[in-house]
Amino acid sequence: AKEARTTKIAVEKGCPIITLGDAGGARIPDIMGSDGLSSMTFPIEGLKYPRKIPYVATIMGECFGGPSWMAAKADFVVMVKGTCMAVSGPRVLELAMGEKITPEELGGWKLHAEVTGQVDAFAKDEEHCFRIVREFLSYMPSNCDEEPPYIPTEDAPDRKVDEVMDILPDAPNRAYDMYKIISAIVDDGKYLTIKPYYDQSLITCLARMNGRTVGIIANQPLFFAGAGGPGACEKAASFIVLCDSFNIPLIFLHDTPGFFVGLEAEKRKMPGRIMVWMEALALSTVPKISIVIRKSYGMAYSNMAGTNCGSDFLVAWPTADISFMSPQTGINVVYGPMVQAAKDPQAERERLIKEWEYQNAPWKAAARHFIDDVIEPRDTREFINKSLDILRGSSGRGFISKKYLQAWPTVL
Repeated sequence: AKEARTTKIAVEKGCPIITLGDAGGARIPDIMGSDGLSSMTFPIEGLKYPRKIPYVATIMGECFGGPSWMAAKADFVVMVKGTCMAVSGPRVLELAMGEKITPEELGGWKLHAEVTGQVDAFAKDEEHCFRIVREFLSYMPSNCDEEPPYIPTEDAPDRKVDEVMDILPDAPNRAYDMYKIISAIVDDGKYLTIKPYYDQSLITCLARMNGRTVGIIANQPLFFAGAGGPGACEKAASFIVLCDSFNIPLIFLHDTPGFFVGLEAEKRKMPGRIMVWMEALALSTVPKISIVIRKSYGMAYSNMAGTNCGSDFLVAWPTADISFMSPQTGINVVYGPMVQAAKDPQAERERLIKEWEYQNAPWKAAARHFIDDVIEPRDTREFINKSLDILRGSSGRGFISKKYLQAWPTVL
């Protein structure tokens, strides 16, 4: 009753909620019997509130039952390392099912970081946990009817980012750290990563551009060359829902060879995961800016807000490579027998690769207005800030009052 009343007041008054989790769930003697269990059923009314206020949950001890439910429906979850989040504790599992397992194996931080993706950030101790909570809330508005807070910065909005071309390798198949590109672009090089260990082929983070909060979705070439799997799709969709619910513009940074496919991905419903991401993108109403940095192939180009996929501004660096697949792979599929039959197969293959590389470059797409422009990489920060100024409009409001995604489930 206390929890329900507090939540109701918070929603009505428009202020965030933070839960501090450290509990073993309900007291079993109190919930035995028909009247006991009936008195403790989950209050479903609390699930009918759309995302009107930021809801943060922490896991600060062994959490079973209630604290786990709170974390599962929260917008942002912080877990202290050495704690546990699960439905039931090890003792109940051993007595009821004969299953012996440690709390760490059952619901430790590594499980939720790398396997389930149910936790967004991890802390070394309680004080660190509180710092992460404060940092997250510094990016968020108090409620969905406000803009995120403006934090003044001395980082010039038109600052040139010459260092990005030193970060991007000359060889198109060499990996690099996309976090370095993000750090070069955003205010003061600062950002807060969401789900940092869950399918690391995709980065989702909060940052600021010219003092205003933005959400960034970026491919990470250091992991699987930036090819996302089912986890990346879940991560992107939930992040889009979060940003759209709280009026946070989205920036997409492309460098992906497509989706990570195969038997294991198909077992996890890969087509459905891809389309859930696309549905979230289609229903989002916040400003969206999409930049193709290097490769962007196949369906992943669409999911990253490519042509006709919801971006307000879509541009490319001169290094962009946009196509269904890489020239090297495409030529093997389409012209394999012809290349082998040529007098000089190697020379013919190289000729075809150069031809396809020209086709994949961004110039033809820009000429036909499939993308808005090809920009100098050093102008990326200035371009994003100017675009956000335009998209915020004369009223200064960077959001639309009609929300489609607020009623989406927290757990996708």
